[in-house]
This record gives sequence, C-alpha cells and structure tokens, in this order.
Amino acid sequence: LLGESFRVLKPGGAIRVITPDLEGLARMCTKEPSEGDKRYLSFVAKLHGRESLTPSDALNILFYEYGHRHIYTIARLREVLSAAGFVEIKDGRSAYPMRDIFVGAEGHPVFAGVENAATEAFAVEAVKPFG
Repeated sequence: LLGESFRVLKPGGAIRVITPDLEGLARMCTKEPSEGDKRYLSFVAKLHGRESLTPSDALNILFYEYGHRHIYTIARLREVLSAAGFVEIKDGRSAYPMRDIFVGAEGHPVFAGVENAATEAFAVEAVKPFG
C-alpha cells in the first residue's frame, strides 16, 4: 500500500496514515486503564452491544472485526514510510492533523469522538520528495 501510494503521489504530495496504536493498546492491556481508556472501552462496548469490555476484548475487536492485518508501533510505521521513500515524516494522534490539507478529511473522530479516536489510533504524515 505505501509503495503504491508513493508511486502515484506527485512530488510534494502528502500521505496521512491512521492506524491502531499497538503501544497504547498494549499499555491499556497490561496496566491499569486511564480514565480516557475507560471512556474508550465504554464507547466500544456500547458500539458492540455489550455492557463492558476488557482492554483485551477491545484489542481483539479492533484487530479481527475491523479488518486490520497488521498493527504498528509509531517507530515501525515511520521506518516503513522512510523505506518507501517518504520524507518529512511526522507523527501524532488520530483526529489531530499536522498538515492543513488533512483538516476535515478524517471521518473516524466524527463517528467515535475526538478523544476515542485519539486513544485508539495514531497518525503519521509524510511527503513524497521532489526529484
């Protein structure tokens, strides 16, 4: 996907990749969930018609029911983007674009709410270099 994205983007074109946050989800599963984590778990439980969910349940739903095939860490996705040829790689949270071109382009925060989207996923933006 990233190689093809690099191929079709014009020089100077930007890409924004939003993906579940493996480190954040692992922390939620291995440590006491924060208040924000608890609100996220409540949202996902209600979305799936359950009274409650464990962090492990939420991780499995996120992976298996939403069609993901790989969940990245921020560092690993930055490496993959760099290897594909992208430069000016920036990372942040879902729902908070770093480049103006992506403002309003992300639908997940509208559906899930900004806090839940940012709890669940991170975003990485990068640019195809000129020349």
